[in-house]
Amino acid sequence: MRARFISTTALAAFLPATFASPTSPYSEASFKPQDIITRDVAVIGGGSSGIYSAIQLLDKGKSVVVVEKKDRVGGHTETYIDPSGKTIDMGVIVFHNTTLVRDYFTRLRIPFIVANGFGGGEPRSYDLRTGEAVTLNRPNQTAVGAAFAKYAQVFAKYPKLNEGLFLPDPVPDELVLPLYDFLKKYGAEDALPTMFQ
Repeated sequence: MRARFISTTALAAFLPATFASPTSPYSEASFKPQDIITRDVAVIGGGSSGIYSAIQLLDKGKSVVVVEKKDRVGGHTETYIDPSGKTIDMGVIVFHNTTLVRDYFTRLRIPFIVANGFGGGEPRSYDLRTGEAVTLNRPNQTAVGAAFAKYAQVFAKYPKLNEGLFLPDPVPDELVLPLYDFLKKYGAEDALPTMFQ
């Protein structure tokens, strides 16, 4: 049986309000005892960081539950299969070759190879809707520098973002735009290829 979870954002807003209220239909008393999971720590997200954290906590004698919204762990590391059946590995696929990383992968029985550089060649781009290779016209360094300068000027209006995800209240519309639309609004599109890499 596969468990279904609500998003972590919804969970964070949902739990304090519902469990604090004795009249809530979601009070602890409304669940069967066998459906309640009690652990020392709940790790939100089953990406590599979440899994590593859970292992470290288990090694220190803590009981842990990992809450993951997908039906698998691994975070953004995925293999995309295009319409023709070709595969493209996406997400985080390069880890530093350190004792810590090698021990972590060995413990999880994940095979690894030592890569020379990042991918060993020119980056290739694909349209993930069709699987077709696309040619990107990359901007020169001067254009990239100018785009990042524009980007930095905009974020200077929101200094708390340098300390973490501390958004103004209310959140300005521009901070919820898709990244490309945000960059285009300020003429900073030339920063996108570097941000992507």
